[in-house]
Amino acid sequence: MNVTLYRLDEVKGTLRLLYVLYYDPRPITRLELLEEMKKINVGRTAAYKAIETLRSLGLITENQEVYSGKRVIVTYISEKGIAVGEKLDEIKRMLESEGE
Repeated sequence: MNVTLYRLDEVKGTLRLLYVLYYDPRPITRLELLEEMKKINVGRTAAYKAIETLRSLGLITENQEVYSGKRVIVTYISEKGIAVGEKLDEIKRMLESEGE
């Protein structure tokens, strides 16, 4: 199996996180991102592993920025991440239409 696919499949929540970022591609702080992950039933440890996996695959980028005098980590979905998100959306729609 392709190592990249294995890494996406191995880390719980990675594809769900990418899908969340694809549907709302705005910059998001780490705190907001963890809250979104909580909404889709991904725990904190799994969320951090998913973030690291997506970053190492070049599907997201992160920067430290200053908001209201506080230094925060902000996550952005990359162009490559958007392209993969489009494919995930296509797969999701195919699977949903199969059940009809």
